[in-house]
Amino acid sequence: MPKKKEEKNNEKERSEKSEEDKDDAQSDEEKSKPQVLTEKERLVRDAKLTKWIHVTEDLASYFDESLPIYLLYRNERPHHLYVRRHPDLGAKRPVDLYGAEYLLRLFVRLPLLCSKELGRESDSE
Repeated sequence: MPKKKEEKNNEKERSEKSEEDKDDAQSDEEKSKPQVLTEKERLVRDAKLTKWIHVTEDLASYFDESLPIYLLYRNERPHHLYVRRHPDLGAKRPVDLYGAEYLLRLFVRLPLLCSKELGRESDSE
């Protein structure tokens, strides 16, 4: 008797797995089909992308400006000067040369840097 129950359970599991596989295959097919967007959806998507592009460009510019002053440790500054003077590397932006470690330093120091900037703006007004 127990063998029959085991066989039935195994059959149920197999049928459930095959149904899940069919669902996964259908969802993969749906994902691979190109989405047709309405004009309004396209405009919303493009506006969101434009905002993200501006944010990343501004963050990259802020990184470039703050790297030599706030983000490099004292012992890293001579290497930065060497890189800036190097003919091949000097033409590149710092954001293109320095990695995630320096970006994380910027994120850590960003609240302090922003508060300094806001303080300067309020003093000038």
